[in-house]
Amino acid sequence: MLALSGGADEGAYGAGLLTGWSQSGKRPDFTIVTGVSTGALIAPFAFLGTSEDATISHLYTSISAKDVYHARFPLAIPGSTSAASTKPLARLIANAVTPAIVDRIAAEHRRGRRLFVGTANLDAQRMVIWDMGAIAAGMLPNRVALFRQILLASSSIPAIFPPVVIDAVADGRPVRELHVDGGTSAQFLSVPRQLVIDDAPAPDSTRLTLYLLVNNRLGGDFKLVKPKTIPILRRAFALNQQSALLSLVGTSYLYAHEHSIGWNLSFIGNEVEASDTLFDTAYMRRLYAYGLARGQAGGKWRSRPPGGPEQATDATDTSR
Repeated sequence: MLALSGGADEGAYGAGLLTGWSQSGKRPDFTIVTGVSTGALIAPFAFLGTSEDATISHLYTSISAKDVYHARFPLAIPGSTSAASTKPLARLIANAVTPAIVDRIAAEHRRGRRLFVGTANLDAQRMVIWDMGAIAAGMLPNRVALFRQILLASSSIPAIFPPVVIDAVADGRPVRELHVDGGTSAQFLSVPRQLVIDDAPAPDSTRLTLYLLVNNRLGGDFKLVKPKTIPILRRAFALNQQSALLSLVGTSYLYAHEHSIGWNLSFIGNEVEASDTLFDTAYMRRLYAYGLARGQAGGKWRSRPPGGPEQATDATDTSR
């Protein structure tokens, strides 16, 4: 199982690591792939395997902010749903997620593999986990459009990007649900929450190996913040993400350790300086190259959460 976290433009790390891992010849085929936020954008292509590495690389090394969003006129923001429009991102997703890609995902779903993406339902105030393979393999006439909508919703940071309206049916009546960035509820999807609460073993847990690919940092790095809106917002958002991620990482590790599940973790080290500019192409390329080098070395996966001394392990070493 591969679980891809959120991280906005820092998804470039995951894109590089997966590509380098393919080049090392050690990247496994995953039975289950999950994604949240930027991880949701990577997930369909990671699910299809090494043949889509070029697509992932293109998405995270050749774009800039203008390919993701358009800032709204300041006076229009108070009466709008967000500070920016994501029409460019919707076009980017439509160009990458073609009907042929959706058909290939459907074929893998029929073989028994699974692809899940998380969004946050603002109306119900809960995480929604979408079975993307079932949507791809279904009979809905709008299955391709719905597939793209969900990816856009999972990547839509509340207030900064507009929520995505998804039509549904509740108690026989049509409703219009507002969905946003899945990272609002959880930064990645790995062990189901109810299994952790009940301390119940996952099916075939001794055969399961979990890889958490975190497109973010997990240790506080000291940095003087510029007293401006975007740097302050980005730094505060990063702190919130890291706190939530550390909690999830720790919980998943403890559950995996208790139930003999193989557990591997990769995240961005503090040696890579963060950028104060969203979707800065030069920064994304540096981060991609950093992830690529790690992937080429086998992934540099950790077998324990950060916090103590440990040697990084090769992805092929699943001993605990």
